[in-house]
Amino acid sequence: MELSNLIYLAIIPVVILIVFAVIGTSRSNPTQDAQDAVARERRAARKAERERKRAERG
Repeated sequence: MELSNLIYLAIIPVVILIVFAVIGTSRSNPTQDAQDAVARERRAARKAERERKRAERG
């Protein structure tokens, strides 16, 4: 496994936790927050996957 892959895998959960913290302080609609977080998580995962594939291709 390349270092860049490990970095992505480490960053994603951290970003998700930060997002949850920011949402928690800024709004108080748990359902919408959860949906937003899931959508953001999926986008982040897709982005990381694209970057990983691009890195593999060189």
